[in-house]
Amino acid sequence: MACSCAGLLVGFLGTIPGIICGGKALRQIKKTPGLAGKGMATVGLIIGCVLSVLWIPLTYILVVATISGFHAVSELKARQNAASPAATTVANTDVATDLSLDGSAWRPDLEGVAIPATPVSGRVHELPFTVQTVKLDPKNGEIEFEYDNTGVETSTAAWKQISLRIQFNQQAGPATSADPAAWFEANSFGKYSQRTYLVQSDGAFSVQPSASWDLPKPQIRMYWLEPGPQSLEARRKSSQSAPLVYEKYVLRLEFGEYKNGKLPGRIYLCVLDQKKSFICGTFVASVAQDSNLPPDIQPDAAGWTLDVANATIPETLAAGRLGGISFKTQSVELKSTFGELTFSQGAWPNNQEFKLDLRVSDSSEDMRNGRFNNPARFSGRTFIVSGNEAWHDRPDLRLTPPPAGLDIKYVMRLEFGELKDGKLPGHIYLCILDRGKSFLRGKFVVVPQ
Repeated sequence: MACSCAGLLVGFLGTIPGIICGGKALRQIKKTPGLAGKGMATVGLIIGCVLSVLWIPLTYILVVATISGFHAVSELKARQNAASPAATTVANTDVATDLSLDGSAWRPDLEGVAIPATPVSGRVHELPFTVQTVKLDPKNGEIEFEYDNTGVETSTAAWKQISLRIQFNQQAGPATSADPAAWFEANSFGKYSQRTYLVQSDGAFSVQPSASWDLPKPQIRMYWLEPGPQSLEARRKSSQSAPLVYEKYVLRLEFGEYKNGKLPGRIYLCVLDQKKSFICGTFVASVAQDSNLPPDIQPDAAGWTLDVANATIPETLAAGRLGGISFKTQSVELKSTFGELTFSQGAWPNNQEFKLDLRVSDSSEDMRNGRFNNPARFSGRTFIVSGNEAWHDRPDLRLTPPPAGLDIKYVMRLEFGELKDGKLPGHIYLCILDRGKSFLRGKFVVVPQ
């Protein structure tokens, strides 16, 4: 009976032994008067027979499906190899590259390169490449040139919808910089606007003007997309073909000034392969917008500035702007046990708030010595957030209503005076990098709870 029941999981490996053992047990019981177990033997025999009958069509279906799957995979690989011969003839770094000029715009170095004032075009693996769309994703560090040549007469099958991508480091950030503007620029379109990226034939990579953040040499990847009724974007996302990564190339990529979601530029890319691929010309890239990115980082007359060290804190009650709307503090609350400092305007449910969690400054020693519940631990202290800290090393900031996105980037100078007669005075300058250029500055007096 145990073998037959196991047949639910292992199929004939359980049911066949169950049938054999059940039949043998019944014969032995019949020959031996008084021997128990007839019921279990009978149940095991019946279950084994029933499951065996059920497993016959299921096994047939599994075998047919497996064989069909192998055939489908083989046919798909054959079609890919037949339709995309270039995918199997990727650049071999061990093969000597022909560096002689061929009369086209292909050049093995950047000396004397003249980028034409015409839209980006060129040649990719011996096929014409006329760029139709250019997209820049600053968050993921990728600029993409796309070309859909469906219907274009070529010597090979018209399958080549090509996506050529230049990928920068996705985790770009300042290596060592006390300038908060550099941190914000390095994680937005600021690392592209009005900068030039150069890769020489020897692999040397440089940025002009130089930046305060580190970037490795960009990667050049090319994707081939199968033709179909879907849009180019849909086929690009569903593409299963592995990209071709260009190891040896020269590049001059110049970006103009970012304005209104568009970033103009010029490019010269020459691949040092046997196919002598290249693209050159001008373009205007559509910049993917991140809700956390601001329109700019320039100070304004209202008092918004990233220069927290030199920001002036007026001797008036803390006020500013939240989400593009003026904010005037009506109440200040400090829950010393939780380390929460809240500046509020209005009443729930239509209130607006700046709330800071200052527990990042507490230590285990403070808690062991009972200072965790003592509001005096804030007396005379100053909190500085320069914009370079990791999220876990800066006070958590929450806004009501909350801005779009999860990560609130900000700089801050928060100065507490001396706790006296149960009152704690202070000054705050808080500047948030959001689209509404939110900020809070001024003085306050709070009675710690």
